[in-house]
Amino acid sequence: MSNFNKIGNCSLLILVSMLFLSSINVTSVKAINNDEDLVINPYLVAEMEAFRVQNNADSFSLSVVKGNESIWSVANGQIGSVNATPETAYRIGSITKTITAITILRLAEQGFLDINADINDYLDFEYINPDFPSTPTTLKMLLSHSAGIADRDLIFGIFRHTDESFLFYPDYISEFFTSGGIYYSTSNWNGRAPGESGDYCNIAFVLAGYIVEQVTNKSMQTVIDELISHPLNISSIVHNYTDLSNRTVAPPGSNSLSLTSPYNLSEVGTGALWASTSDLSILLSILMNGGVFNGVRILQEDSVNLLLSTVSGGYGLGWNTGLWQGKNGGIPGYTGHLYTREVAGVRWGYVILSNSETGLDFFIQSKVRSSILEGNLIVPSDYVPPIITTTTGSTTLNTSSEGTNHPLLSSFFSLIFLSYIMKKRYTVKR
Repeated sequence: MSNFNKIGNCSLLILVSMLFLSSINVTSVKAINNDEDLVINPYLVAEMEAFRVQNNADSFSLSVVKGNESIWSVANGQIGSVNATPETAYRIGSITKTITAITILRLAEQGFLDINADINDYLDFEYINPDFPSTPTTLKMLLSHSAGIADRDLIFGIFRHTDESFLFYPDYISEFFTSGGIYYSTSNWNGRAPGESGDYCNIAFVLAGYIVEQVTNKSMQTVIDELISHPLNISSIVHNYTDLSNRTVAPPGSNSLSLTSPYNLSEVGTGALWASTSDLSILLSILMNGGVFNGVRILQEDSVNLLLSTVSGGYGLGWNTGLWQGKNGGIPGYTGHLYTREVAGVRWGYVILSNSETGLDFFIQSKVRSSILEGNLIVPSDYVPPIITTTTGSTTLNTSSEGTNHPLLSSFFSLIFLSYIMKKRYTVKR
């Protein structure tokens, strides 16, 4: 490709990006801590939007939490005739597992169940691990991926409802775990003793959700509403998108199953929920602050610590442990991330939801994480980026250098140069 064409493509990209930037839905881009000289880094938004446009990604929504406060929310992309907002609902995939864990710990605090008891105390069929028939399985094991249950390819067929011959939830639960059942096989277990080690498992969380319904005699949705949504006055955490008539629902982005319209999954507990970043940021704040949000206690601090602590193989309860702790989710046409980390004595967190499988979610996550770690998420209002370095190590234009200190001109050249760098870093070579 000629240099002229390269410049033309970059110019077109930046023109499109600048047009889109004018329509980004941003909330909380207010002065930080009432300091008019501090703002969210505007170049971070520009990079996100440039990547979204360049990769034809549908939409995204992001919320950032610092301490006990959501300090920034931003969203963009077209959904039908409207733009995405922080209130837009997306499928959240396996972030559902974190909500399942919160729900079960709430029930444990209220005396409905004991997470260390044999799950047969709560089931309406007998559960036996054929590899370890005398070893009990507990809810704590189910929630930490250490129950010794295996995810077979069959299960993903059930989850996605791609074959109408499958029994749907809850009818297949006993058929999967009971000897002689339609879906029973000794390969439904992985050969590891219950509680021995972590091995990621979706159906273990379906079984956990089923137990919630058994002990309460209510649907999982009703229990989530009563224990979480209603006390916090939030409304986007639902199993059925038709319950979201008061907000925009994101359709699936391009995906391997060719799904084009919003869809529901009946399997509770593991990946069936919808939510918005604005509501998930509240749940994240609860986990970051000992179980409380705005004076409303959802979990006791001991329960929060248990959920966040490593139980086995890098897993807490519906939670991934490590330097960045949290949960990610991916389901056809949707991606999501909910993570937190303490940096320099301050607890930070973020929620990202997208109806795109283009890598937009991972790009946004990398930019948010690096901005938090490098201390430039919150910047002076006249901030311009430092010298940008390409992946080859060559340095480029410093927009703060003498002669480009007009704010509008500086921003314009920064965006143009950003477009060029984005082209070098993120475009697949053909």
